[in-house]
Amino acid sequence: MSHRLKTRLSAGAALVTGLGMIGIASAAPAHAALSSDLDYTCALTNEGLESNFEDPWAVNLSVDVPDQVEQGASIEAPEITATVVPGDDAAERLRSLNVATVEGTAEAMYSVGDNNRTASLTIPTTDVPASGDITNVATGTGEAETAPEEDTDLDVVAGDFTTDLTTDSGFVLNIACTAPEDGAIGSITVGEGSGEEPTDPEPTDPEPTDPEPTDPEPTDPGPTDPEPTNPGPTDPEPANPEPTNPEPANPEPADPEVPAVVQTDGAATAGAGDNPAGLALGGLLLAGAGAGAVVVARRKATQH
Repeated sequence: MSHRLKTRLSAGAALVTGLGMIGIASAAPAHAALSSDLDYTCALTNEGLESNFEDPWAVNLSVDVPDQVEQGASIEAPEITATVVPGDDAAERLRSLNVATVEGTAEAMYSVGDNNRTASLTIPTTDVPASGDITNVATGTGEAETAPEEDTDLDVVAGDFTTDLTTDSGFVLNIACTAPEDGAIGSITVGEGSGEEPTDPEPTDPEPTDPEPTDPEPTDPGPTDPEPTNPGPTDPEPANPEPTNPEPANPEPADPEVPAVVQTDGAATAGAGDNPAGLALGGLLLAGAGAGAVVVARRKATQH
């Protein structure tokens, strides 16, 4: 009798325990590791060795958070994994320095909603192969959250990170990496969520506009009959030139010709215009001859 009672109690306890475990399991929020592939811009920051890497560092960031929680619920600190592949130029620099292995730590920043958080990550010893990618896997834990007292969506966004990599020779490389502008990883739904669907606008290809051909209406301005130009008769005025009576020409009396004076001294004869002194002398001779003729005439008259 006692044995049967113990068996029944044990079976009942197991049933209650099982039901309780089912209840706990059903109450626990479902987890979904949010992850995203991002390209970071990185630089070496050691004093005296500062330089920028040209090739991007490929980072796959995974954050283990619940995909939905109730208002005011506690959100456990998420497990974070960052798989980091340095760019080709950074890998070649490590090989040129004969680096065989690297290991170290990293501080990764991220945000949940409006809260900025930091996760401390550890990078185990990683081989630097003679060629190909150098894959570093950093793991750690983020910070716990408390869900807001309202229905909303908490965006989880990746931020910048820094890392100190110790080489097999003991030298420490200080690296700083900047996150891309869009570092979204995912979101946590609180309550019923914000009710807003994430907007991923589809590319809109504008439909080609084929304008209908426009046939201009023919312009028929009608026949244009130019008005006849009928200028009045043009009767030219008769040309009535006034009689032109030329005035009689009154030529001035010509000066009597002066006989040329014959020089008896054998000199060459000069023209009147060429020798004014000769003209004057000829005039005096003529005047004297005229006076002599008058005197002779008067004497003859007296004698008679």
